[in-house]
Amino acid sequence: MPEILNRISQTSIASYYQTNAETTVWLAFKLFRQTWIFSFVYLLFLLRGATALDTFHGIDSISSRTEVKIGVILTQIAGKANFTDLVFAMELTLPAIKIAVEKIESNYYPVLPGVRFVIHEADSNCSGTDGPLAAIDMYWAKEADVYFGPGCTFAIAPVARYSGEWGIPVVTAGALYDNFKNKTAFKTLTRVQSGLDNTTSTDLSKAFECIFDKFHWWNIGFFSEDNPSDCYHTLYSIFLMVKKRYKKDLYHRYLRDNDIKVFEGHLKEAQKMVRSKYAIVYPMIFILLCL
Repeated sequence: MPEILNRISQTSIASYYQTNAETTVWLAFKLFRQTWIFSFVYLLFLLRGATALDTFHGIDSISSRTEVKIGVILTQIAGKANFTDLVFAMELTLPAIKIAVEKIESNYYPVLPGVRFVIHEADSNCSGTDGPLAAIDMYWAKEADVYFGPGCTFAIAPVARYSGEWGIPVVTAGALYDNFKNKTAFKTLTRVQSGLDNTTSTDLSKAFECIFDKFHWWNIGFFSEDNPSDCYHTLYSIFLMVKKRYKKDLYHRYLRDNDIKVFEGHLKEAQKMVRSKYAIVYPMIFILLCL
């Protein structure tokens, strides 16, 4: 099976570049969008059935064909100034899913012969309200055997929790924070990332752990924003790693304004708390900024 999956992933990515390099879809996907194609093919391979697919709805059997319903819940960025730089956008990701569907249904990739796919889409608005409501609507309407997205943290968290109880797989290129690795809370969640721009906070904490060990840094301080931003959650996983690894109280200050004098005061305070008396010769200070 690993050889088959490896061949599928390599073929899908190579073919994608060959056939779509001159389209605006290629410009939109870049590197991380390939993960949606791969994860989609991979997931459908796992769901493969001879003539029927067992889902939480029961058995859907249409003679020799099987219908797979895909619920795509992502943020639509059209007309929304606040979301123009959002990578988890419906306009950027849905074309990749449709390409995968087209290739599989045409038997270009003979992974699921005779399978028909129906795509249902909804706007999550990057909202902890709209995202879950969209998932609930699809669940009651029996419109989703698998969810793709949401990508935004506040939307994916409740959707992934509910889906675990419903027995519906959730595939996302979001859910980057450390808490999402909890399989008790997020039973059916699959996180798919690639590239530095989509590195999980768990990966970052492991990377920093290697750096600290290499240079023998153990007096470490943290500065962060006082709000649940991407930066905050990313730094928090590193904070927990350091606290667990070195078992000591850590220097941590919230930066609640942009006053340079306040910041200078924090730095002077940190200088006394997170450095060695041998700092000039052998520095043991590492201050992580998250602004």
